[in-house]
Amino acid sequence: MNRLVIIGNGFDLAHGLPTSYGHFIDDFWKNFKDKCKSDEYKELVHTNDSYDGYYNGYKPIKNFSDFKSNLIEYCKDYSYKYAENKLIAFTSSTTERDTIFDFKSDFFRQICDKETINNWVDIETEYYRNLINIAKSTPVKGVDKSNLVEQLNSEFELIKKLLYNYLKQEICDKYEFKIDDSNEIINYFKDEIDDINNSSFQSYSTLFLSFNYTPTARVYNDYLKSKLYSSNVNYIHGEIGNGDNPDIIFGYGDDKDENYKMIKNFNDNLFLENIKSFEYKNNDNFENLLDFLSQSKYKVYLVGHSCGLSDKYLLNQILENDNCDSIVTLYRNYEDGTDDFRNKPRDISRHFDNDRLATTRIVNKKKSRDIPQHIRFELKDDNFEKI
Repeated sequence: MNRLVIIGNGFDLAHGLPTSYGHFIDDFWKNFKDKCKSDEYKELVHTNDSYDGYYNGYKPIKNFSDFKSNLIEYCKDYSYKYAENKLIAFTSSTTERDTIFDFKSDFFRQICDKETINNWVDIETEYYRNLINIAKSTPVKGVDKSNLVEQLNSEFELIKKLLYNYLKQEICDKYEFKIDDSNEIINYFKDEIDDINNSSFQSYSTLFLSFNYTPTARVYNDYLKSKLYSSNVNYIHGEIGNGDNPDIIFGYGDDKDENYKMIKNFNDNLFLENIKSFEYKNNDNFENLLDFLSQSKYKVYLVGHSCGLSDKYLLNQILENDNCDSIVTLYRNYEDGTDDFRNKPRDISRHFDNDRLATTRIVNKKKSRDIPQHIRFELKDDNFEKI
């Protein structure tokens, strides 16, 4: 049977790549001093050159917590005013005051300040939550809901732009994406492929379905093809650096959510601007995936994908498809001897309408394996140390 290898951000992290939401947002604040006057930063935050001590004269900033701590201390030292609820600082409480720091994007402020946001799927979910709140809000005279959604979409687009630039500059442009015969992950998949092919007179195909935007999945696919395996890669959400598929998809994708019908019935396309099912129509990646699913029976390998509900539209069609034979979920071992397998079946089950089907298709832990965490790509510049 065919193999469908679903690649999520955990796969990049297993290679030591700084691709998590934490890496991304910490990088923004770590570089605040050097970049706060750049166009990219000025779209998101307001600073005042006359009051820059909080990022010039206090402790080094490594993350948002450090930044906020510096700002609060700075305001205390100079008797300035800091509003915790809005994360804004003024020179005084009077109307004749200067703004020291403020967020221009309310959505960016939310994701920076919310401690429950740890993963990329949390950003997508937070966007959808804001969208639903606007849809359900009590009408206010003079306030157009369409304008509110347009503003939310505009601020969400800034995050996508920031993410794209971060991944391109800090990941895609910095690392040599190469693997060799000693790679433990590729040897695992070669063994799986050989076991399946040797049990049949027919040779089957492997498809890497990447939800990431980095070249990692492509180098694994290219390696298999170089060894004459039938393999392909599908960057369902776009691939940075690929001129044929340059736009990244970042949004929400659960068309079975009880609130989805409500926003769809608003008859306002602004509410649907970042719904993934519509974004998939901008190229043929989704149709190519459906073609693969319809060819023959396939076995699914989940590698580093959180199975968040923002991808339910797609994952439901894969996992509950009649051609889906079984689901192997690779997990991560931790240094203390524990692992994250226990919650994997629960996360996967949320993408099924048929609970019994989920329990029969998800294979047990003994038939799965851990994802090696020691494989590394080298940095391109010889002046950089290997990660």
